Order: sequence, then C-alpha cells, then structure tokens
Amino acid sequence: MYLHLIDKAKWKLYGLGSSVDRCEPFDNLEILYQNFRRDVEKMTAILDRAIRTSEGPRCFPSEISHQIDENNSIWQFTAGRLRLLWFYDEGRLIICTNSFIKKGQKTPGKEKERAIRLKRKYFNAKKNNTLTIIDDEE
Repeated sequence: MYLHLIDKAKWKLYGLGSSVDRCEPFDNLEILYQNFRRDVEKMTAILDRAIRTSEGPRCFPSEISHQIDENNSIWQFTAGRLRLLWFYDEGRLIICTNSFIKKGQKTPGKEKERAIRLKRKYFNAKKNNTLTIIDDEE
C-alpha cells in the first residue's frame, strides 16, 4: 500500500494509493475537475484550511466535515456534491481514502465500505511495515 503526501502544514494530508504513481482519491479529483470545477476548487480550499489550522478538520461545521461511520471512525469532507472520505491517524494525519460525486441523500454504502476496507488495509500495512510513503518533496 502506498501513502502519498499531498500537503503539509500544522497537519499532514495524505491520500492512499495502489502504486507509486496512483493516488486514487486525488487522481479522481483531477478527473472530476472537468465537470465539477467549483466543487473541486471548494474542496481544495477546505483541505488547505484543514491542514493550516491547529484544530484541523474540527474547525469546520458539520455540513463540511462530519463523521459518517462511528464504529470505524470514517469522516467525510463535503463540497457541493463532491465527497472525500478520510480518517485520522496519530500525529495530526488526515488519510484520504476515496472521492466521489454524491447522487442521493445518503453516502453510498459501497463508498463507505471502500473507505473502511482501505483504512483496515492501511493499519495492517503500517503494523507490518509494508506501507510505502511517497513524499515528492524529499
């Protein structure tokens, strides 16, 4: 499993990826930019603010950042119809799992399950020292 550093300030923002050059949640945002430009730009501003404040994602009202699965501690950033699922890790880390356009009232079960599966995979890889961190700044 690959962990891609997206940006860092007071918090670090990462995206999970399947390879050295694939970071699915953020690659998807690039694809969505064509048709959902305003939402992607709004999401970018949300993420920028989240990593630059001491409170991190807790600086937002629940319409922008809230927990969607208490049992597995999966959270969601919201920008218009765009959703970005993520979880916390120690050391002020925000780990993004997947992004998508929400079409109905509730977060699709398959997207939530995907985030839960990726979170488990992440912690297993971390525990087994098989997590590869991609930091293009180094």
